[in-house]
Formats: sequence, structure tokens, C-alpha cells
Amino acid sequence: MTSYRDDASGSLPEDGRRRLAELTERLRLAGAADPQSWALSEISEDIAQLTRFLFLRGVWRRMRSCADDALASPLADELRRDGASEDHLREFTQRALGDLAFSLLYFIDEPDGTSWGTPPEHDVADGDRRWLLAEVEPGRRPTGRDVGGLHESLSDTDPAGTEGAGWIT
Repeated sequence: MTSYRDDASGSLPEDGRRRLAELTERLRLAGAADPQSWALSEISEDIAQLTRFLFLRGVWRRMRSCADDALASPLADELRRDGASEDHLREFTQRALGDLAFSLLYFIDEPDGTSWGTPPEHDVADGDRRWLLAEVEPGRRPTGRDVGGLHESLSDTDPAGTEGAGWIT
């Protein structure tokens, strides 16, 4: 049985298949769980998938580093002395960081004044300027491609392969 990926990659011209192989390998080396899907999406839909993956990998690295720092803090030691278990401290820290990361990624992705919270709040008024995350070359020259949909792929890029379990609610 032929998969969609095989069909789609087989219909690419030779230079597209070569680019697919190179991109797949770069994503594999970067730690993507399904590097060919990310690469095929970049090529066939012109989505900055390698850049998205690298950005999200960096988010995960920073979340883990912040969690480790929080658990090594004097406050965490005090909470342990007061009876908090290591598992509860870790779960609390990871959930807070995961929720913050998801919320910030959504905020980057959707700067349209979407209301959030109770009561509803707006970050951007109708006439306010907006922002976007854009892909740039190593010399900072824009490629012309936006890097969006980050919140949609946060759990997919969990390096532990658990789809954000314990981090994202």
C-alpha cells in the first residue's frame, strides 16, 4: 500500500525530491518525530516548517531549563520542607510553563485582539498595529515567509515524544 507521503513525494520533480531528502535529514537531526511529513509540508505547501520546528524546539528547551531552575530554587526547597512532594512540584511547574508557552505562542500567532480571560480582555484594539514572526536567512534577510501556527504544533514537537503530557493542558 502506498502512503500519501509516498504519492506526494513521487510527484515531485528531481530537485524537489532532492530538497525533500535534505530537509527530511535536517529535521531528523534536529529531533523531529516525523521529519518527512514536516519536510513534505514545507515543500508542497511552502510553509516554513524547518523554522517552525527549530523555534518550537527552542521553546521546549527553555521550558525544561526553566522547570529545572524552578525546582532547584530556594522556594522549591522551602516547599519541600513544608511537605510538597517532588512530583507535585514538578507537575505544577511544568503545567504553568506549558500553559504559558501555549498562551504566548497563540498570542504571537493571533495578534487580532482576540478576547481572553474572565472577564474578557483584549490585547489589541481594532486600530492598533499587529506583529508576526518571520523567517530570516542567517544574515537576517527576510525570506518572505511567515512562521505561524506555532501553538498548533507545540505538543507535536515535545522532544520527550509524549505530546506535551504533563506540560500542556
